[in-house]
Amino acid sequence: MPEYYKFIYGKDILEAFYDEVFGTHPLRSEDEYRLVAASSRNKELTKEERERYGISDKEMYKTEPIYQGDWTSFHSAICKFECNVNGFMTKLKQVPLPQKSLTLYMNLNPISIRKSFLYKHKQMSEVFEFVINNQNAVAVGSKDQCTNLMRKCLKLPNAVAMECLARRDWIDYDIDFEDADNAPCVAKEKIKSALKDVMSKGRYIIVRSKGGLHLLIPTDLFDHKTNPTTIKAALINSIAGYGCKEIGEVKGGVPLPGCLQREFPVTFETVSWDGTSEIGYKP
Repeated sequence: MPEYYKFIYGKDILEAFYDEVFGTHPLRSEDEYRLVAASSRNKELTKEERERYGISDKEMYKTEPIYQGDWTSFHSAICKFECNVNGFMTKLKQVPLPQKSLTLYMNLNPISIRKSFLYKHKQMSEVFEFVINNQNAVAVGSKDQCTNLMRKCLKLPNAVAMECLARRDWIDYDIDFEDADNAPCVAKEKIKSALKDVMSKGRYIIVRSKGGLHLLIPTDLFDHKTNPTTIKAALINSIAGYGCKEIGEVKGGVPLPGCLQREFPVTFETVSWDGTSEIGYKP
């Protein structure tokens, strides 16, 4: 196993994605920040490896807030994850996580610092109140309830990303396929064609991930013709028969293009549609 983790495989791709997503929709005030998270999954592990590492289906290991909206701050935050392997130890076995279990996710929409503070305060207050009211309890059920509340607080960074948005600049549709190697390439062209019927004009992004595709639609594109309902209907109709497992709207984060998702190189493509012609851009 290498001494350090490696996430960035294409700095130029990562910077191009930053320009396309966060450069066009920057942070607007000091109340806003973004969040990068390292998450592990055991999908690529053998039975023996799962037993050795003790990794569950999905666990979050580290988060890094980004308070500045420039590329340098963004890149610096990503680089912090490329640490010594002892920086990511499995929670049960206390051994370094294998690279092939790790992914970096980035929330597309800015998080409100004020809303985050109030949200965390509310969650922590519930724990404190329960502990005070049940400090003499000996029932196992009470102890379990207290433990569950504390665990809930430990998972706050992920909850904050989903519950405390400053606003929604983007909607992310996660499209998974049974045949993740071949189906996304064919389905991507079908999706482009279908979106022309529900978009007067616009610019959207298609991210190629390990399990399929992420379709990123800016919310300022929405009008009476283009909205989440018509877009999802177009997606369902366009890729029927291509082994699509699921189409879901993501509230968390997207795998970062230019970085490795469980050793898979994530890429992206920007598509502009002016009502008559399509302009594709691949970094």
